[in-house]
Amino acid sequence: VRNSGVNPDVHFDTLRSSFGCYLLQHNVSIQNISKLLGHSSIAVTEAHYASLTIGNLFDAVSQFNSLKVLNQ
Repeated sequence: VRNSGVNPDVHFDTLRSSFGCYLLQHNVSIQNISKLLGHSSIAVTEAHYASLTIGNLFDAVSQFNSLKVLNQ
């Protein structure tokens, strides 16, 4: 992120979390999301994303889509 010139407020974990939210919103199984994100167990993935509602997911994807790096 640092070397790409992307907004310095965007960190790897921000992008990783947005990716997880995007997958969850698009009905990717929690097992596959857990593997893709490299979590130690499905329980870790569930704990991280359990509080998300559909509204939160749409907000997260909306914010992800508005990143300047995507509009270059």
